[in-house]
Amino acid sequence: MVGATTTTAVLDKPIADPAFEPVFAELDRRKAILFIHPAGLACGSPAISAANLTWPIGAPFEDTLCVLQLMQAGVPLRYPNVRISPRTWAERCLFSCGASIIRRHGL
Repeated sequence: MVGATTTTAVLDKPIADPAFEPVFAELDRRKAILFIHPAGLACGSPAISAANLTWPIGAPFEDTLCVLQLMQAGVPLRYPNVRISPRTWAERCLFSCGASIIRRHGL
């Protein structure tokens, strides 16, 4: 199996940023799997950081936000051969049904 692992953001840019299009194009060409792991950014929330909840609360939200950003950017539609796998079952479920949510709500 060919694949890669990344955090939800690289050099302060979410992976849905257009700067990562070449990465997704190459992953798509290789029909690769992309595992996503939170970067520990607490979703940019000072409240989550101050409460020392970066990993217990921030990480699941960060993964979910990343998945939604990828869907909003149309990454799964442009690169259908990339199998994107967030780290938890909840995020995988959200990702699998998320495209219809995005279409239905015009996000």
